[in-house]
Amino acid sequence: RPPLPGKAPADSVLENAMRYLNRKERTEEEVADKIGGLREYIAGDAAKKEELVQGLVLLTHLMRESQAGRMSIVYGTPETLRRLEPFLEALEKK
Repeated sequence: RPPLPGKAPADSVLENAMRYLNRKERTEEEVADKIGGLREYIAGDAAKKEELVQGLVLLTHLMRESQAGRMSIVYGTPETLRRLEPFLEALEKK
């Protein structure tokens, strides 16, 4: 089995954010608010930004695999994934 892409964050704020975003009951507004908070949290800190990117790479991969039915565990929601993908793309371009 190949290794998973990305890496779970060691930073407790980022780790908690990944757990928060992974929950199925999150509304689109809650997800948008959390993304805004993450932008503020990593502002000006390249190491935190990279840790967030790696965490989002892992989380979005798990969400895609789960939603495609390739995993027995459900990760996040399609709506959360739709919001996270452009956020991750923007972070990777900067």
